[in-house]
Amino acid sequence: MKKTILLALTLFITLSSQADPGPFGRICKGYFSSHNNHFTVFQFGIIPGIQLYDSDWIPVYGMSIGTVWIYSTTRMYGLRFSPFSYQEKSYALALSMWDVTDHNYGPVLALCSSQSKNYGMATSLYNRPQENYGLSCAMVNDLRISNSGVLLGLVNIAQGQYTREQPSKSSPQIPHLIKSPPQTPKPIKNNVQLGLINIANHGWQFGIMNYNKDSVVSYMVFCNYSNDSDTIDK
Repeated sequence: MKKTILLALTLFITLSSQADPGPFGRICKGYFSSHNNHFTVFQFGIIPGIQLYDSDWIPVYGMSIGTVWIYSTTRMYGLRFSPFSYQEKSYALALSMWDVTDHNYGPVLALCSSQSKNYGMATSLYNRPQENYGLSCAMVNDLRISNSGVLLGLVNIAQGQYTREQPSKSSPQIPHLIKSPPQTPKPIKNNVQLGLINIANHGWQFGIMNYNKDSVVSYMVFCNYSNDSDTIDK
């Protein structure tokens, strides 16, 4: 039995490491190709910097598992499970202790999480979305730029200002990069907050204590609202 398992493992690794392993080898490797579109059905991260099946730039249609860390600069469909993970574009169910996603379209379940843009449902103890277009469900929601969806939590924070970083410019006469002038701070945008304590510049709030900076009465119980006529900076 041990010899059979060892032989199967040797065959698996050998076929997976070939440059052109053939159809059976590609199945063993969990890697398929259709013209120039490549993807893998399985990704496994051992430690930061070492990932098997496959490179961090190849999309995953299936399962991505990490013992410590999973890092991917492309899209993911299926299930992603790792104590720490980063995904550029996720359509998957993500289970993690600390999850960072650039564009999230699926459900996230984590202790701490952060998204540049959340279009799905992020559930965690602490969530820090920059732009929320879906549902952010956490004990503490700490919004950084805009909420066009719903913040659901014990404490929802969407107050303060933000500035967008502008790319540096260069010219043939001055080849080195020139930093753009600092941008004017803009207020953080809010749509709807549902929680015990809600803090925002404006928008709808439903909770025990609601602080709405632009409201006629800033502090209100149960419900508060103020309108924001400015459009969200895209």
